[in-house]
Amino acid sequence: MTPRPLFFRLPAWLPPSRAYHSSEVTYFFDQGFPYTFRPDQRLLSDQLISYWATFAANGDPNRAGQPHWAPFNGRNAQSLAPGAVRGVDLEATHHCQFWSTV
Repeated sequence: MTPRPLFFRLPAWLPPSRAYHSSEVTYFFDQGFPYTFRPDQRLLSDQLISYWATFAANGDPNRAGQPHWAPFNGRNAQSLAPGAVRGVDLEATHHCQFWSTV
């Protein structure tokens, strides 16, 4: 697991950061952060900015040349990992069938 860019550096003894609230913000504002984007992170930043701008322009984040972002229907979501932007099945990914029995 590669660390996500953060607003600040964490102590080395902490485990790598994963998805957390507002983790996408550094991909929109690439200024003044202590990390330099890797090529896959730069691509993700470009993709996110494109998704947001396209959505703001016409209400649909999709445009040619990018992975399709399907509308949320309670089960599907978009994975926004560097080098792995794609649709995912939330029920399968998060083992919802198991959790609904608890």
